[in-house]
Parts: sequence; structure tokens; C-alpha cells
Amino acid sequence: MSKTKTLVADAQLSVLSINKEQILANGTDQAVITIQLKDSEGNDIKNLSSEYKVALISESKSILSALTSNDDGTYTCTVSTTNVGAETFSFSVNDVVNQNSIELKYIEEKSPDLPPLPPDDKKTQQQQKCAKNDTKVIVEFICPFSRYSRGDIAGFEASYAKELVETRNVAKRYKK
Repeated sequence: MSKTKTLVADAQLSVLSINKEQILANGTDQAVITIQLKDSEGNDIKNLSSEYKVALISESKSILSALTSNDDGTYTCTVSTTNVGAETFSFSVNDVVNQNSIELKYIEEKSPDLPPLPPDDKKTQQQQKCAKNDTKVIVEFICPFSRYSRGDIAGFEASYAKELVETRNVAKRYKK
């Protein structure tokens, strides 16, 4: 006579994982959360011989897809958001909460770096006007920059014109 031992999912040994540490908070970037059920001996449960009640626990800061059984002892869902910040996830198996958790960071989507606009405050403008070398230099933009389009011609204080031409490479000195 042989004895068979039925192993059931152990909530504390089961594993919660995520495929990314952070996603863009743009509503389209996604991370995949996976729960791998383990038995009381720490082995992956590959064959779901009985029903398990598996639930993902979140702080409700994101948009979660349905938690889906993959019929191999794993459950997955996707997460996305438009809110910058972070969220902690955990899970339960048959109403027993796993003591481990994971954190997913939601980062702001950065727009391409745009060069800063020329100084706009009155004090800076007055200082520029009073400078001894108050020389205006005319430049032609070779690419879009700030409010200027390619081919636009504008005059600037010499040091700023030099910055546009030599440092930022967005303009060239204008020649008639």
C-alpha cells in the first residue's frame, strides 16, 4: 500500500515578483506582476489539482488588469498608471496574507530636454543693456529652438548668441 501526500499552496512560501522596478506614469507603460504558488516544502505548484483563492493586494493607486491563473501555479496581472509616486503590492492565498511585499515606482515621463529660454526678468535685462560690450549679434537658427523655427533670424546679446552658436549648436552667425 502506498501513501500519497497532497501538498497544498503555502501562502508564506509562495512568491510575488514583478518584471520592472519602475514604470512611466503615462497610462501605457506596464509592469507584469506574477504570483508563483509554492507548496509547504517550497516547491513550485505546477499542477493545480484544487482551487485556490488568490488575491492581489494593492493601495489602489494604479490600473490593474484581472489577476489571471495560468493553470501552472502562476497568476499574473498587469499594472499601469498616470499617477507619479509608488505603490506597494502583496497577496493572499485562501485568505492568508503573504508577509512579503514589492514596491513599484511610477516615474514622470520626461519630455525631450529643451534648452532654457533667455532670461526674462527685468533686472537681468537691465544688466545686459548696461554692459560695456552691449553688442548685438544676428544669428540664423539651423533647427527649431524655443519659439524659433529653422531659418528664423534674430538678434541677441553677444554672449548669448555665442552660446547659441558654439555651445548649443542651434544657430549660426547670420551672413547677408
